[in-house]
Amino acid sequence: MKLDNYMHQFTGSSSSIGAKKVKFECTQLREHCRAGNGEGCKRTFQHLKKEYAILRKKLEVYFQFARQAGPVNKACRPK
Repeated sequence: MKLDNYMHQFTGSSSSIGAKKVKFECTQLREHCRAGNGEGCKRTFQHLKKEYAILRKKLEVYFQFARQAGPVNKACRPK
């Protein structure tokens, strides 16, 4: 039950930032766990880890650019 709660939170968080692939894998994992499908859980967990790693790399690049750009109030608007 505790895993289901964590996966529910992770699904919601993924959805709120538009991480559709991570959200899909979270949903699949929850369904496999509820059905007692151990093999499905293992397989889907591996897919989830892969999609999470991809998302994390993309977010790291995004935040690196955001830090380089600096505060919004100091940014120059295009003319």
